[in-house]
Amino acid sequence: MANWSKNKTLPANINNGNEYAIGDNVALEDLNAITNNSFYAMEKADEAKTLTNNFSNPNLLINGDFRINQRGKASYTGNNIYTVDRWLTYGGSSASIVPNSSGTINIQILQALSNGLILVQMLEQDFSKYVGQTFTFSTKTKLTGTGTYNVSIRQYDSNRDEISSVRKDITITQNAISSGSSTIDTNCVEVRVLFRTVSAVLNDVYTIEWAKLEVGGVATPFSPRPYAEELALCQRYYQRFNTGDNYSEYALGFLASKTSAQFQFPLTQTLRTTPTLVVSGNDNFTVRFGNQSDGTLLQIATTGMAIRNVKQNNVFITASWTTELNVNYSVATLRSKVSTSYIAFDAEIY
Repeated sequence: MANWSKNKTLPANINNGNEYAIGDNVALEDLNAITNNSFYAMEKADEAKTLTNNFSNPNLLINGDFRINQRGKASYTGNNIYTVDRWLTYGGSSASIVPNSSGTINIQILQALSNGLILVQMLEQDFSKYVGQTFTFSTKTKLTGTGTYNVSIRQYDSNRDEISSVRKDITITQNAISSGSSTIDTNCVEVRVLFRTVSAVLNDVYTIEWAKLEVGGVATPFSPRPYAEELALCQRYYQRFNTGDNYSEYALGFLASKTSAQFQFPLTQTLRTTPTLVVSGNDNFTVRFGNQSDGTLLQIATTGMAIRNVKQNNVFITASWTTELNVNYSVATLRSKVSTSYIAFDAEIY
């Protein structure tokens, strides 16, 4: 059997698909080995290409595909208000943000406003460790209309003043993926991603499928997080409780005085800071309790709600009313008075 090496050449009668001759100097086993090694190399090259194409950096934006909408509205219009989770409106009533069931959002232009802000996400990061590194933003959008829109990556210092020298504006390409990069400045403590109007046209509908900000100079594919993980990230900034029914219990507590009761709300996630209490209306709730003297159940409508304190993963709130109750201290429940009532804890960045 021939001792084949990679430096030998194939005999002429093996070329061009000729049959193998028993007397040749190259064994059939050697040819099979060469063929198998070639296919193996090709397979490995294909695997490497697949890994490269499917590789995706983590998304620094939260709710980048707009699926989480804890506030639950069908549309949002106004200035400096949160819409779908983590996305804040700017620009007054120039546009309406409409969440879609598919997880995308529509921006419906209500005013032909140029050089205006529409939607922004502010990032909570320690950017000192990223100084000198490149961040890349990418987004997939669709435009029904004739206006011009862009995305701006902006950096801010400790006074929340913009570092204008490193601003990056990215022109949105209609019905395609648009991307651009920016290098983190030495003085950067905050990064914002802003969807803007360059030349808005009345009644344009600007659909955003997803948005991504990542470390690195190349835009890698968008890969959505599992829903439960995305929700947990959003709930670091905002948590909302609602029963969806009349006279259903929110929380258990006790009468603290003749005109107030205290209630405990266990949080699903630790909030990033002490929250602001947001309620549907101070008169949307009732307090129900038992009179310890005779065991009768009593109920009174609230006129005020406030956070008493926050301890670890619990928020304690005080519900109050005006008419003094002549009863002993008792266990109490906080209940909904209307089906649209809600209690929320807001720790968003403004």
